Amino acid sequence: NQVRNSLVEESFEKKDIKTTRFNVNTEYERVKVSLGEEKSVFKGYRCNQDLYIGFPAETKKLSRVLQALTDCPARPEFSIRYSIKNQEKAKEKLLSKAVNDAFAKAKVLAEAGRVKLGEIVRIDYDWSVVRFERSYYSMKEISSSCSVHEAGLDFQPDDIEASDNVSVVWEIE
Repeated sequence: NQVRNSLVEESFEKKDIKTTRFNVNTEYERVKVSLGEEKSVFKGYRCNQDLYIGFPAETKKLSRVLQALTDCPARPEFSIRYSIKNQEKAKEKLLSKAVNDAFAKAKVLAEAGRVKLGEIVRIDYDWSVVRFERSYYSMKEISSSCSVHEAGLDFQPDDIEASDNVSVVWEIE
């Protein structure tokens, strides 16, 4: 709740702060009972909850969010991940480039083999998940005296790279 409240104060809607993982585990401690003998003693429960918020890559907004998390009494661990907003469009472009690349290479191979490319016989695609993410910045321990605003934020995420595989089979003449 403290993390959610800190983010709501930075103009996020509570409904936009999504739980992506919720986990409760028991914890035990090994305690020496006598010489050479130990037993497990119930210590309590540990609850972990992963939250997700998404917003455009704006340095000022990111700076405010980092400051809110830094100042949050819950002392959350957090990371930053950059992704492509319109992943479907990116996948379509990636597939188009993959087929064009296959065609260009097939032409080179056909010329080297002194044959001509005919019609496409088959296109195979494995439909695996393509991930468009990059640049993880993880914050696990931050001094309460740390001020993101004072330090300033000056980083540029690396380019996001993605690849996919398409197999194209042509007739040869």
